[in-house]
Amino acid sequence: MNRENEALIDFFLNPKNYPEKVEGVKHIETHISHVFIAGNYVYKIKKPVNFGFLDFTTLHKRRFYCYKEVQLNSRLSKNLYEGIVPLFSSKEGLSLKKAENSKIVEYVIKMKRIDDNTILFNNIQNGRILYNQVDKVAEHISIFHKNADAYTGRMSIYRNTVFSCEENFSQIKPYVNKTIGKRTYNKIVDYTRCFLKMNKKKFYERRRSGFVKEIHGDLHSQHISLGNPPIIFDCIEFNKRFRIDDVLNDISFLLMDLEYNGRYDLSEVVLNIYSHYYKEAIDREFIKFYKIYRAVVRGKVEGFISDTLNDEVKKSKIIKRASDYFSLAETYLDDNTHFNPVIFFGPSGSGKSTIAREFSKSYRIIRSDEVRKIISGKSPDEHIYVEYGKNIYSKDMTKKTYYKMAEMMLENIKNGKKILLDATFLKKWQREIIINVCREGGYNPFFVYFVAPQDLLFARIKMRIKEGKDISDAREEILRKQLCEMEQPDELPSFRLLKLDTSQKKEDILTALKLFL
Repeated sequence: MNRENEALIDFFLNPKNYPEKVEGVKHIETHISHVFIAGNYVYKIKKPVNFGFLDFTTLHKRRFYCYKEVQLNSRLSKNLYEGIVPLFSSKEGLSLKKAENSKIVEYVIKMKRIDDNTILFNNIQNGRILYNQVDKVAEHISIFHKNADAYTGRMSIYRNTVFSCEENFSQIKPYVNKTIGKRTYNKIVDYTRCFLKMNKKKFYERRRSGFVKEIHGDLHSQHISLGNPPIIFDCIEFNKRFRIDDVLNDISFLLMDLEYNGRYDLSEVVLNIYSHYYKEAIDREFIKFYKIYRAVVRGKVEGFISDTLNDEVKKSKIIKRASDYFSLAETYLDDNTHFNPVIFFGPSGSGKSTIAREFSKSYRIIRSDEVRKIISGKSPDEHIYVEYGKNIYSKDMTKKTYYKMAEMMLENIKNGKKILLDATFLKKWQREIIINVCREGGYNPFFVYFVAPQDLLFARIKMRIKEGKDISDAREEILRKQLCEMEQPDELPSFRLLKLDTSQKKEDILTALKLFL
């Protein structure tokens, strides 16, 4: 880091240097910018870098792209951007105020701070239902796409797409057997080249039909703030090749991102609403193509990021993330989004059994509480109140229970049944029993992780014991142990995992699940 860069960062880290009253400053650095969160505002500076696909090396270029960013993002985020603020330098130092004999040394984008609690990605991570908010997002995007002017320039979208895909393949090839299997790599390459060859005429037809426009270009859940209207920000301003494209490339990125995060329910809502407002743009085969393309790009980028990390724990997480993107692309290739079995899991009191009972009559429910007692020679209705991990709840009995559940699952799937497994699956090894059996049999599992605030979990346990109608033997002390020992399901492929907070309305949870299962 050079002295000028150090001075710039030091300046913006000092709360006294802002025109507003600021108590503290948070600095976020990306590969192309410095972002400073200061009170109710965010200040963003572009780095003087050149990566080929973007060039911010001169002050003139950074000024141009700052104005371009504000102009383009204002299309989907009205009143978010305050404008461009010059940074001055004089013999007294740096300042956001012009002084005598000072000169402009940098341009800064100033925008209102967005509440983290409104970001779509954060709400997904917290298990919120959201379909009554995501519909507004889909409407906002579809109207933006429909009303945008058709691109009339000379750039060939078809040639750009061919170039981008071939560039992806050459850049991913060194990662074969690291983030992507050779078989998966070959399948993606073969499908993509075949699709581009067979649909060349259709690409040009879609262009003539006006579906190629100046789109957002980076449309995913971390760039969406929920509200009425929603705010969609951080579009691609630095390269027309990434921003001028078929509208389906844009919406397909969001669909893929939602599905990567396990939210097939929200993806279904978005596509339905988008299709309602912009029906003429819809082509299911192109949506499939673009979802695969976007998953491949994200897998590629995560692979690049893994190369920059020395921390082995962080590196392995990023490699797993990249691998998940490529695996998702393969499920699209195989049209393999019909899940069976479905696994409901979470601590006692999380509501998984209640939801399971009311979810669907077409599923055969295999519940661990029942299986455990049957293989122990007990009646399912008989309560066995013992210490955590003792008697029929020992590790050995738990292992036998889960393997028996897997055996019953296989038998029923082979007979054409849809299966729902209901158990706590507290540990990684317990979940891997199901994952491994499904992998060996070529089945397509999906996990629903039920969570709730702890006070609600304990309240439900108390109520269940008081009513005495459920076969579960869980008590408050058992729940405490579960919460202490439960391992988060980080090993599961993200696109096979949906997290739901059951403090929300039961009817809404059931609706969300029935949208795609």
